[in-house]
Parts: sequence; C-alpha cells; structure tokens
Amino acid sequence: MKDFSEQIQQIVNKITQKGSNLEPILVKIAALVNKAILKNFAEGGRWDGKGTDLFSGGSYKWKPLAKSTIKNYRKKGFDLEPTLNRRGDLRRSISVVVSGRNSILISANSEYAAIHNYGGTIEIQGGESEAKWKVKKNKAGNYTYKFAKKQDNAKNVISRKFKRKSRQLIMPARPFLTLTENDIEEIIKKLTTYLV
Repeated sequence: MKDFSEQIQQIVNKITQKGSNLEPILVKIAALVNKAILKNFAEGGRWDGKGTDLFSGGSYKWKPLAKSTIKNYRKKGFDLEPTLNRRGDLRRSISVVVSGRNSILISANSEYAAIHNYGGTIEIQGGESEAKWKVKKNKAGNYTYKFAKKQDNAKNVISRKFKRKSRQLIMPARPFLTLTENDIEEIIKKLTTYLV
C-alpha cells in the first residue's frame, strides 16, 4: 500500500495553516473510519496479509477458525461464523471519536481486542479445574448434558474435578483496525474538499 500517512499529514497541515477549524471535518473522517472498521467485520477481514497497523488494509480475509475451535464451539452450541463477530462484543467495544482539536482516537475496549488484532501466544497455566453439567432426562429415557453456570447447585447438576496441562494457544493476527486504499482515498478526498 502507498504511504498515505504522509499525504494525509500534508493536507492536515495545510488546513491548520489556513487557520481552519479541523473539528467539523474530523467528525466526518471519524465516521468514515468507523464505517471501514465495521466493514472489516462484515467481510471477515480486509487486510494486506502482513501488517497489523491502521494502513495495512487489503483484500485478504482473516484466517478461518481452527478445527479445534470449531469443534469446541459446536460442542458448546455456539455459532461458528462470522469470525470475531460471534456475539458482537468486540465489534461493539470499538470507538472512533474526535479527540481534542486535531486528532481522532480509535480504541477497542475489550480485553481480547489486542490479541485478535495483532495475534500472539497465550500461555495457559495447568492446574485443577472443575466442570459442571446440567443433566436432563428426556421422554425416551436418554440423558442430555449442558454446561452449567458456576452458581448452579440444583439436584440435576453434576460436577467433576480434573487436571489441566499447561499449554500455549497461538492466535493468528486478524487485524480489524485497518483501512484499505479505497477507504484512505475517500478520507483524502474529504480532506481535500474541506481544504478548498
């Protein structure tokens, strides 16, 4: 991707030199950036396949879920797709707002936002754990099991203790805070129009 950051900075400098108030245009730019980020979720990724910064958008989709994750999700009854948007918590945690007089602040207020955007390794400690299941008997006499909540202590809840091994979970980068060339060109067009 071209180096758009320098081009954007030059236009912003010209606007400031004219003494123009940047806030009205920044509100529009923030809306464009937010729209682009939401589009990344809707399309399952729009990145260059290498970088993880704001200007690393492209035509690559995010890496699909691992087979083990798919198996685990199915076991728990979770929806499989779309990636990073199963419940929408991460997407809803993203905020794009005007910050001060001349900048835009992009944040993702979710504890797992960074690991999904940049990728990395999660160290999972071993130890003893407990699992609880709700047990129901159907009309045919068969039993069904569903994971119970920690606070569930009804008669139909069983629990088992088990040992967990230490392990590593490798998360691939799935950059959602990215802009494509088209997104950036649209931003530059808005800025240039405001400059005139």
